[in-house]
Order: sequence, then C-alpha cells, then structure tokens
Amino acid sequence: MNLLAYLLIVAATMSPAELYKNLQNLQQLSAEHPRQALELYKTIRPDIPTEPSKGVFEIHRAGLEAAVRASDVAMIRDIATLFYSAPDWNTYLNHEKALLVSYVAIYNRRNAHFDKALDLYQCALGYAKDKSKSSLQNNIAVVYRVSGQLAKAEHLLSETIEQESRPEVIAALANNLANVYSDQQSYDKALTFYRQAFSHYQQVGNDWEAAYVGLNLLHVTIMAKQWSEFERYLITVKAQLKAVEDELALDVLRWQVVTYESSAKQQALSDKQRQLLIGSLPAVLQSEFKTNISPYAALLADKQLQSRVLIELQQLEQAAEQVTAEELPEIDVQIWCD
Repeated sequence: MNLLAYLLIVAATMSPAELYKNLQNLQQLSAEHPRQALELYKTIRPDIPTEPSKGVFEIHRAGLEAAVRASDVAMIRDIATLFYSAPDWNTYLNHEKALLVSYVAIYNRRNAHFDKALDLYQCALGYAKDKSKSSLQNNIAVVYRVSGQLAKAEHLLSETIEQESRPEVIAALANNLANVYSDQQSYDKALTFYRQAFSHYQQVGNDWEAAYVGLNLLHVTIMAKQWSEFERYLITVKAQLKAVEDELALDVLRWQVVTYESSAKQQALSDKQRQLLIGSLPAVLQSEFKTNISPYAALLADKQLQSRVLIELQQLEQAAEQVTAEELPEIDVQIWCD
C-alpha cells in the first residue's frame, strides 16, 4: 500500500479504530520508509485525539521515531514539546519518558550540544526499563564517537555487546562499533562488525537497517581497497536496497559503485554519471553519509566533481555557522530530569 492509500483512511475526527489503523500504517512505513512515515504523521496530526492514552502516545512516538530517522529536527522538537508542555501528558507518562528524553538527546547531539546530550541520556537511563538500557548505552556511545571520544565509545560498545543476546540490539551495537573502527581506520575490525550487524538485521527481517549497514560495509571495503570484498557484498546490498526503495540509499550506492568502477576497473567517469552524482549532493551531504563523499571524490579524481563537492560542503558549513550564531531553540525537558 502506498502513501496515498494510507491517507484515504484519515477522517475529520479519528475514531479508536482509525487511530489503530493509522498507527499500524505509520509503524509499517517508519521501519523502511521514514520520510513517507513522517509525511503521513504530519497529515493525520490534526485529527489525533488530545486526551492521553496508550494509542495516542504510540502514534506520536511513531511520528517522533520517523522524524529522527528522517533527520527532521523541527519535527523532533515539535513532537517532544507536545509531551513536556502539556500537564496531562506529564501526569500520564512514566517509563515512556526514557524514550522521549532520548529523542531530545538526539536533537542535541545532531546540533553538536554533546554535553547536554550526555546529560539527557543519563536522565533517560533513570526512567528506562532494563531491556531498554543497552539501546541507551548505544546512543551514548554515538555521542562519544561524534564528539571525537573514540576510545570511550569503543569501550562502552564492546562492554555492552558482550551482555546482549537480542539479535536486533546486537546488530545496532555492532554497527556503531564498526563505525568507531572505521573512524580509527581499523578497516578489518570494522568489516567484521559490519558483517555481524548486516547478518543480524537480515535475520530479524529489518530490511531498512540491513540496507544502510550494507552501505557502511561497502564503504569500508572501498576505503581499504578490498575490491574482492566489495564485489562479494554488492549483489546482496543491491537486493536489500531494492526491498526498501530508499532514494538516498540508492544515491549513496551510485557513488560507491562509480568509485569502485573507477578505482578497481579504471573505468572513466561519464558525463551522465558525473551529473547524477552532482545532482545527488544536496541530499547525500545532509545525511549520515556526508563524510564518505570527499574520499569518494578524491578516488574518482574528477576535478569538476571535486570542485562541486567542495562548494556544497562550504555552503553547508556556512549554513551551520549561521544556525549556531542564531542559537538553536532549546527543548527543555528538565522537569523530567531534576
């Protein structure tokens, strides 16, 4: 069922049955098509009941998850504010606060407020059930990693993964541990843990996560110039991407395949390929794959492409500096953390 079909079930006043149906659709979309899920959430938001309930919480939570997956900071802020600013929700929420606070931590991490993010994760741990704590430790390790504290990230992830038995949680921990090893240029170790994460996500049927881990795996083979490993996994990763039909992921794969063809096969970059790569830059450079593009452009050794990448990166840096100068709006959930 496509997004248009989902929207047809929305009514002016959402009944419990419609709420449940929309929640199912939202959860289904969020797993593999977060951008579509977020558009669905935005469409049904005005018709969601205002009185707190389990169903209403879950539908807002699904919207919040989609916003995080789609890197829509404005919607993360908007949905979190809905919860912390309403007295009825403050009374209703208990352990759910761990999840909501962690999303606010993600908001802070993505805006380079690392100390605030770590404080919020510690707050979330106080509300979390035991089974949720490994995921929170994983998120704390992400903050360590992106703030340059790689040794701390490696230690925390290695310790946490040893205590886990759930395949999907192990997959998330292994993927982030592989990210740390990739940052350290320990590509053999990174490849080992990306393989583990890829296998576990396939095992539990999480096609979207498997596809993105697959792209990470291919990236490491490119950086290590392990072309036989690239060839070994390319067909499998392509199959995963076909299952999720994610445009951003397909754009990243195009960069990887063209880089492989140029570096391993000495194939010249065509004008059509160059234009496709340049056209994908605005989306790719605002994604988690941003740091991969400059190395790919260097390997391609195409002056026009390298120049365009540099221009796009400079524009993003200028925009980030302007946002920082204007001071980002703060999401204040301190009422939950005192």
